[in-house]
Amino acid sequence: MRSRGYGVWGLVVLVLFGMHPRAADGVACPLPVFAVQAPRGGDHAVLRVPDNYEYVPSIMHDGAYRMWVCQGHYEGVAPGRTYHGDQIAYATAPTPSGPWSTPVPVFRNAGDRSHFDGMHTCDPSVVRVHGRYYLYYGGHNDIVYPDPGYAASAIGVAVSHDGLSWTRLNGGRPIVTAVRDAGHPEYPALAGTRGYGAGQPSVTWLDGWFYLAYTDTTGYASNVVNGAGIYVLRSTDPTFQSNVQALVAPGRFEPRTSANVTRYRLLEAFSVDWQFVDMLDAFAVADVTVPPAGKQIRVTLWDRGLGTMTASVARGAEWSEGPGLVSRPDGHAVPAATSCGRVPIDVLRSVGSAGAFGLWDLAHVGFDLTTGLSCDCSRLPQVFEGTVVTTPGQPWALVVDRKRLHFQIAAPVFQLSKTLLSVPLDIYARIPAGPSMFAGAPVYYSDGTPGAFLLSDGRLWPASCYDLVVANQSSIGYIPAWQWAAHQIGPPLFCVR
Repeated sequence: MRSRGYGVWGLVVLVLFGMHPRAADGVACPLPVFAVQAPRGGDHAVLRVPDNYEYVPSIMHDGAYRMWVCQGHYEGVAPGRTYHGDQIAYATAPTPSGPWSTPVPVFRNAGDRSHFDGMHTCDPSVVRVHGRYYLYYGGHNDIVYPDPGYAASAIGVAVSHDGLSWTRLNGGRPIVTAVRDAGHPEYPALAGTRGYGAGQPSVTWLDGWFYLAYTDTTGYASNVVNGAGIYVLRSTDPTFQSNVQALVAPGRFEPRTSANVTRYRLLEAFSVDWQFVDMLDAFAVADVTVPPAGKQIRVTLWDRGLGTMTASVARGAEWSEGPGLVSRPDGHAVPAATSCGRVPIDVLRSVGSAGAFGLWDLAHVGFDLTTGLSCDCSRLPQVFEGTVVTTPGQPWALVVDRKRLHFQIAAPVFQLSKTLLSVPLDIYARIPAGPSMFAGAPVYYSDGTPGAFLLSDGRLWPASCYDLVVANQSSIGYIPAWQWAAHQIGPPLFCVR
């Protein structure tokens, strides 16, 4: 669902205190010095679907580029076709600039106006955590829309094993709702933007927490005129029904309560997307603005605790709705395969006349943000987490738990990751070596345990799927519980589809 945003190269970099030096293997690291290189893309459409609209995409670099995007659900042929609200469609491409496949619908409304998402499902944000895909989305039932008392937008979540077939979680109920609903005496009196509600979610995964940035036009700290306000929640529960914390002040999270939620906004904006940048140990937040110089795509960097904005970079670009950052499956920045100290930033966003959203298309802009950091200071084990790295003369390796897991044969690698990058030996060697999975490595299970590979480090590494066992030409055997307990347990290996 749309909310009304605000808002040639244009570049602004603001460096503040807070992005402090880091030590890597005893090396004293300087503060990063930012510059922009390798501009790419522009204002031309890279995805255009005739007689439909696309906006607020979620893009995952997962071998190929995979995108979930909001578009209209129509039946029949124009001009007499029937409109069934917003839906979420899926497309793929070899590069962010395309060519993109024709989007295929994968998630539609609940089909019942008594549900919060009975008419619209839009604004997707997709992450993959422990082999499962989570789709966060905005839902609306269009009841008496757009009168001042209409039911506000809310946020839902669904889960999938492949990113295509989805099951709603939390019983199909919303996980985040507008803090002030239509019955609240302080509910915004205006229809449209301020009455929009809670939506436009963006999620990243960090250290066991789902971090959710979202819009709530009814928030207590939102702009009193247009409702702009971005808020942050985090939870270890993907449905945000337990162990939920709210960002209540710069750098401070507290358990969410009715008294503290939306009392502090991270940004005065609409429809942001964000990711975690491991190299900088920071969050990157993309939004769209209209400063005096004209429309821009802006990316701000925030320290790990979300206490301080440490840098800001902007590119002049046309837009009609919010941006989508290209990210790793876990919602982190994608690695730069060829050099250290570089953060690739690629953004897709809708373009087209603000008054004709039914014809919006998607365009791509991007650049590399250089930091001046050496390979020793670039946090390469974190940057390449979940990625398969190769270099001539060395075994293929999957970065797991910040170490290289080596493979004797290729088949099992592709059960665990779809992203394979050829990197220089200088990068490969700076990711610490871990154990090896030799072809035919034994797999053991015991009472109440999963099957686990016995790897060269003597640890049992649990596996989430039988296909990995087959791919590695391994066999499964039972061992008694005491023998299982005698082994240390390695990180779990999650299969991906």
